[in-house]
Amino acid sequence: MKVGIDTGGTFTDLIAIDDKSNEIITAKVPSTPKNPTQSIRNILNEVQVKEIQNIILATTVAINTILERKGSNIVFITTKGFEDLLLIQRADRKSNYDLHWEKPKPLVRQRCCLGVLERINYKGDVIHPLRLEEMTRIVSEINRLVLEEKVEAIGICLLFSFQNPIHEIKLKEFLKNSFPDIPISISSEVAPIWREYERANTVAVDAYIKPTIKEYVESAKSAFEEFGIKGIKNILKSNGGISILTNVAGKPAEVILSGIVGGIVAGSFWGSLLGLENIITFDMGGTSCDIGVVNDGRVAYTTDFEIEWGLPVMIPAIDVSTIGAGGGSIAWIDKGGFINVGPQSAGADPGPICYGKGGEEVTITDANLILKRLNPNNFLGGKLKLIEDLAEKGIFKLARGLTLSKHEAAVAVVQIANNNMAEAIKLVTVYKGIDPREYTLIAFGGAGPLHACEVARELLIRRIIIPIYPGQFSALGTLISDIRVDRVATVAKTNKSLDLCLLNAQLKKKEKEALAELREDGYYGKAEVFRFLSLRYLDQNYEQDIPLLNGELTSEHLLKAYLDFHERHENFYGYSFPDEIVEIVNIKTIVYGIIKKPFFPRLPSKMIPDFNYREVYFEKHGFLKCPVFQRDLLGKDFKVDGPAIVEEAASTTFIPPGFILSLDEIGNLVLTLDGVNA
Repeated sequence: MKVGIDTGGTFTDLIAIDDKSNEIITAKVPSTPKNPTQSIRNILNEVQVKEIQNIILATTVAINTILERKGSNIVFITTKGFEDLLLIQRADRKSNYDLHWEKPKPLVRQRCCLGVLERINYKGDVIHPLRLEEMTRIVSEINRLVLEEKVEAIGICLLFSFQNPIHEIKLKEFLKNSFPDIPISISSEVAPIWREYERANTVAVDAYIKPTIKEYVESAKSAFEEFGIKGIKNILKSNGGISILTNVAGKPAEVILSGIVGGIVAGSFWGSLLGLENIITFDMGGTSCDIGVVNDGRVAYTTDFEIEWGLPVMIPAIDVSTIGAGGGSIAWIDKGGFINVGPQSAGADPGPICYGKGGEEVTITDANLILKRLNPNNFLGGKLKLIEDLAEKGIFKLARGLTLSKHEAAVAVVQIANNNMAEAIKLVTVYKGIDPREYTLIAFGGAGPLHACEVARELLIRRIIIPIYPGQFSALGTLISDIRVDRVATVAKTNKSLDLCLLNAQLKKKEKEALAELREDGYYGKAEVFRFLSLRYLDQNYEQDIPLLNGELTSEHLLKAYLDFHERHENFYGYSFPDEIVEIVNIKTIVYGIIKKPFFPRLPSKMIPDFNYREVYFEKHGFLKCPVFQRDLLGKDFKVDGPAIVEEAASTTFIPPGFILSLDEIGNLVLTLDGVNA
């Protein structure tokens, strides 16, 4: 058995696949935010899977630690005179004309930012050496802060350490002798690239979450030992690749998006399985909605992810957009009397009002229950009974504040959530020159299939795929992820001053480092290697990653890369400057260890299944008699016009009027927007 577990803010999902028999086992249990690994124990105890060859985790522990500001007290050390780097941040603003906007709160207190007397210039030359007496002084300062601020981690980012890390390494080793129990992060290991603030914030983030991730890894290992799991233990990284679980404790910044990117990995794989190259992945869970885009069969990546606007993290990551719209998102009325939904969430505890665990604020799940889109006796396969009376009391209270009926208020909650999610999709498509009407929406997560049709209608997306096991689809992403290692280094040379021999040496060095880490992650097969140059015109602010041919880099290869850059710039911005100087900012090397993908059996044809009816509320029609089908009874020849509902253990698919439902041979639900009735 290979087992994938995805721990989100509200639910923890498991999917297990037997490599020999192709048997698939799934499960879903509430998450335990106060003790994240307890939900892992709970779900393993529920399924009782034996003979686990490989177990892979995806977790939101890292990102939640940052967003909730529950990380460690850290000391930040930089070159003397630059102590306020993390507080000054950048000169740009989220909104140029918003006089009330405030910069995001740094992850480190100002009094915990220390300056050390040393200096390396932009070429990597030592201008002022780092002396013993200076390091001794820093130790004294940290000792004081350990007592006063209860410091738990240290982050170091010295000027131009990406060109020459000698001072960072020297300081780290000195501090390790004085503080053996305090973890230390240095920028030349975490993010060895230019842009001072971005690099500094990345190392601060790494230090901020390091004790938390170390504790999580140790607790997960303990849980696996309790269940006698002796197979390989992996974790999904932000770049969509997997790594040995214990390896990420030393570089936790790599797993910030671990619990978010699995769905995009699965969506991209599913697209290739179905012959679809242009996809929008729509993952709506209990806390958030995560959106990704696959263009021409390729997942988009970024090295400049922002936790919130103004707090960048320079890590290789799948480009994903997240908003606070999940089943547990709370509906509230602002001072102007207008209804809002999210980003606040009821989470797993207490959860929506209808859970009966003490929740008092109306959520999207409560609204869907009032509209009869959810079956109160079949939530989580019947393991959690939803209490309609409690949801009604909450809706009545909200409705009075809006002078609406309870059903009108519930419709308003759902509509606003749908509009917010449609707008989020526009941000990553329409506003970037992508026409979503030409894409297929792959919707999953516990709540994604419930909202997919109405979101798609808003965007005029004509085809929706609800994959098999949508409630565990992100967990499935862990099982089909390859091992991936990224290496990047700043070069800062122009096409007029480039030393080709030196560039080849740097590329070979990064490839060797990446391959060595791939072996550490347990992969000994033939690796796939991809190399890139990050290019821009001289004096531009941002660069484009241009792929290189493998092998020794020649002047002809470079010329092709420059031509590809001019073409990319033309397509991206609408213009190019073929005669201008081109600057090479970074070199990037990515190596993959390809993992065998599971086989998914074809769905047999079945007789027309038994079904029942439920009265479901629609804004324009009131209550309509809606057929309700059980998904595991549907065959590949099944077809029905909306309105209809398809129920399964971990999710519910809502098909409003104007959509046609059919099944493909794998068992995916295919929803088509009917142009006549739309």
